[in-house]
Amino acid sequence: MKAPRVAGPYAVLTVESPSLKLRAMISVVHRLDFRNLWEIYEQRRVAAEEEVLLGYMPYAGFLGPLLRPFLPRLHLLIYPKGALEFFSDPKGRPPPLIAERRPPWWH
Repeated sequence: MKAPRVAGPYAVLTVESPSLKLRAMISVVHRLDFRNLWEIYEQRRVAAEEEVLLGYMPYAGFLGPLLRPFLPRLHLLIYPKGALEFFSDPKGRPPPLIAERRPPWWH
C-alpha cells in the first residue's frame, strides 16, 4: 500500500514586510493565485520602475471556515517604485495604482 503523494505549493514567494522588519516566505497553494502571479510576472512583466504589493485576504464570509481552504487568497497590486515606503509611513498622496489582480469573491 502506498500513501498518496502530497502536492506541494505552486510557488514560494520571498516578500519584504515593513511590519516584520525582515523577509518572509509565502507559499502559493491556490491555482488562481498562481495564475494571477503568472499573468503579472510572465505575461504582463513588471517594469523596472514598478513594484508589486501583495495582500493576504482569506475569505471571511458566513461560510468562511468551510470555504477558506478552497478559495484564492492573494491580492496583487502594481504601483510605481516607492509605494511600499508610502504605505509603511504615509506622509502625502498615495501613488497611482497601475494594475490589480484580486480574489474574485472580493469586491
